[in-house]
Amino acid sequence: MQQQIPPVPDPRMSEGSQNATIHRLAGIEAIRGVAALAVVLYHFPAALQDLLGFSAPIAAVFRNGNLGVDAFFILSGFVIALSLRSGPWTGRYFGRFVLRRSIRLDPPYWFAIALEVFLGWLGVRFFGDPSYDFPNAADLGAHLFYLQGLLGRMQVSDVFWTLCFEIQFYLALVGLVVLAHTRAVSVLISPRPLLGTVLVLVTALSLAVRNGWMTSPNDGLAIIRAYQFAMGVTMFLLATQRISWPAAMALIVPIIGIRLLDGAVAEVLVMIAAAGACYAALRSPRFNRATDGRVLQLLGRISYSLYLYHASIVWRVATVALKLVPRYGIGMAWLGLVGGIGGSIAFAWVLNRVLETPMMQVSRRVKLSP
Repeated sequence: MQQQIPPVPDPRMSEGSQNATIHRLAGIEAIRGVAALAVVLYHFPAALQDLLGFSAPIAAVFRNGNLGVDAFFILSGFVIALSLRSGPWTGRYFGRFVLRRSIRLDPPYWFAIALEVFLGWLGVRFFGDPSYDFPNAADLGAHLFYLQGLLGRMQVSDVFWTLCFEIQFYLALVGLVVLAHTRAVSVLISPRPLLGTVLVLVTALSLAVRNGWMTSPNDGLAIIRAYQFAMGVTMFLLATQRISWPAAMALIVPIIGIRLLDGAVAEVLVMIAAAGACYAALRSPRFNRATDGRVLQLLGRISYSLYLYHASIVWRVATVALKLVPRYGIGMAWLGLVGGIGGSIAFAWVLNRVLETPMMQVSRRVKLSP
């Protein structure tokens, strides 16, 4: 999910880090775009991939494209921590932050819900598609507030569960920061040790659930991926010199080790790459310049829309292509691949221009501080 990155430099950052922040953190934008494209590839049906006869390395890219989600969670933790780096952290701040997020994220998401239901209706009405399962009013109501996972309702789209998790992450982190800075709490314990302790405890609990050592009370709880969000937060703290390298590694190394115990080698490699990109984006102007190419920045800019809408497009284009292959040959499979990717990017670009960007501009009118 694409997040708005504040342009105000932090006094704790080096001059190079300040310049990186002012210039939109091109590295973060690029990694976000690559992660979104990876998820697009992942959602192409295996039958189409088999027809195209990809070599093992290319097939592995498609098969492991879901790891883009792991990168997204780390990037989200990093960027939300960046947006919280200056207060005042009050109840009013919390309300304004939630309003700003809602204006920015909800309209594109709601449109994605409507689009998927509409396309499903078209498939049933005109093409006799028996596989589409229409959501009922309760399902749609839960979706409006990102509650479908917590309430056990059906997911209108396969990708929406990650948005529910990210909303939980945002609310939990901002709420915790605000709570830690209230007078009633801060007189008992200062904010920094409180926030650090909670970060460690939540990470430990999250890893226990992820590795199957504990059971989550609700499958819709984001706790199962909170360790990745915490890793992104930690990289922000390290990059802005709020914590030392030993302190950061005391959290990150156990995360990597525990996930390796579960055999998650590919996930660990993606997490390390995403975490490294977060650090480099604030500390290395060279990294931001290297990733500031037009294609990467375009993908990054439209990544939220691309993530939201691609599943509705890719699956349908690929399904049509597979049905046409017996009659028109393997070229239809290639057309389905190119059309699915190109159509998703083109549609995301349009929706970014006509919906996402205008909503982002409106959200900026909500000032986090008076």
